Parts: sequence; structure tokens; C-alpha cells
Amino acid sequence: MKRWRKAIPVIAVLLIFLIGFAELQYTQSRQWERLDEIQDQLRAMQDQMDSIDRADSRALHKQLDEIQAQIDSMAPDSVPTVSSGEIVYVTPSGGSYHKKNCSFLANSKTVWERTEAEAVSQGYTACSRCQP
Repeated sequence: MKRWRKAIPVIAVLLIFLIGFAELQYTQSRQWERLDEIQDQLRAMQDQMDSIDRADSRALHKQLDEIQAQIDSMAPDSVPTVSSGEIVYVTPSGGSYHKKNCSFLANSKTVWERTEAEAVSQGYTACSRCQP
């Protein structure tokens, strides 16, 4: 009987340790589940942002086409002309047109293809680096 009396505190400590360990495991498991939920939410938000970007891009492209139609309808002497039908590349936020392999285009998410004449008529100037 004396042995059991000495063993009871040790068993109690072991039980407390096991309960604490189990609670820690449960808490950690919940944290991983919560992390997975947050990652799913982030993916969904990224998908929404991507779809908004595409919609904005389409709307801006439509506006640019309308502006181009207005420019095309203007008198020929009021629109700068370039004889080249060469394809060049422009970005929505830039002011220059580029060759396809220009390093200035490397970080651009959105790049539009235009003829050189279209780019000039839309107000773009030749890139100083690639000199299209």
C-alpha cells in the first residue's frame, strides 16, 4: 500500500503531462486547419483579383479601341503617321513602344501588340533602349 501512495503523485504528474501534451497536439492541429482555411481564402481572393484584372484590362482595351476609332476618324493631317507596319509592343502605363525582346518589357504584366503606326497615333514614342 505504501508503494502506491508514493506512486500516486508520479502517476498524477504523468497524467497531467499527457493531458497537456494531448491539448497541445489538438491546439496545433487546429492551427494547421486554420492555416489551411486562410490559404484557401487567399487563393480565392487571388482568383477574384485575377478576374477583376482581366475585366479591367478588357474595359481599358475597349476604351483604347474607341479612342483609336476617334483618332482614325480625324483629318489625316492631324494624326502623326509612320509608314512602318512593323509590330511593336506597348504597356498600359508606359509612354513608349518597344521591340519584343526589350528588357523594359520584362517586368510588365500586360503587354499589347500594335503596329508602329498605331503606337505613334496613340501617343507612344520609340523606346530609347531598344530603338524600334
